Amino acid sequence: QRNHPILLVQCPFTGGLSPELKPRFVLTMMSIVLLLLLFSTVLHEKAFGIPTQAFPVVPQLELGDVMIAPMERKLAEALQLVRTNRLNEAIPMLRTLLKEVPGSAPGHELLGATLVLKGQIEEGMRELQEAVKIDPKQSSAYTKIGDVYLMKGKKSEAMAAFRMAIDITPQDRRAHQRIGLLFDQAHKAKEAIEHYELGLEGTPPEYVGIKVDLARLYVQMGQGEKAITLIKNLVPDSFPNGVAHLTLG
Repeated sequence: QRNHPILLVQCPFTGGLSPELKPRFVLTMMSIVLLLLLFSTVLHEKAFGIPTQAFPVVPQLELGDVMIAPMERKLAEALQLVRTNRLNEAIPMLRTLLKEVPGSAPGHELLGATLVLKGQIEEGMRELQEAVKIDPKQSSAYTKIGDVYLMKGKKSEAMAAFRMAIDITPQDRRAHQRIGLLFDQAHKAKEAIEHYELGLEGTPPEYVGIKVDLARLYVQMGQGEKAITLIKNLVPDSFPNGVAHLTLG
């Protein structure tokens, strides 16, 4: 979830503390672990010039949902190939499909997303734009277009694309998460919180990042109790996610 240095230390005493372990020894070991965490964080910042609080992290494009009509069986098969990371099989299948049905907005969207995931950004962007040209209501394609703009650092264009997505589909959680991210980067905590909260609905439990970012903003806004409640509910789902535990601490 994070491109952030976390030193994970696996406790060797999984069966509990043995009678031979003295409390002073345990405290000493805990102190060493804390010092190692501090040292690794400082070292990372000094050596690589990356701030240790460089949150939030810009996400990569997510495949997410593609608005596919039930009768488009071949498209659904291609989508399954992409979900299982068989991109080299999916791309020719999608190209063949689009020769047969060139006016398929979901087809262009899925091909565009697949090309972006494979690293062919510009070609993928052209396919995504073709999707919304064919069907201006293809909201999931706008979200993916916004993701590509984010990857390029074009924040205003990204914001416009995400807003188009939620204008069409107000419950688009990915678009809300990205808008929250952009407000977060602009240090507009109130607006970021609003969209992060909307983006939480339907988010899988393993998606820890948005919840950690939201907790951080709660603290900034003086809403520490809300932050603690959010992270306490998160920790059992994300265990042993180091970011969640450090945020709670």
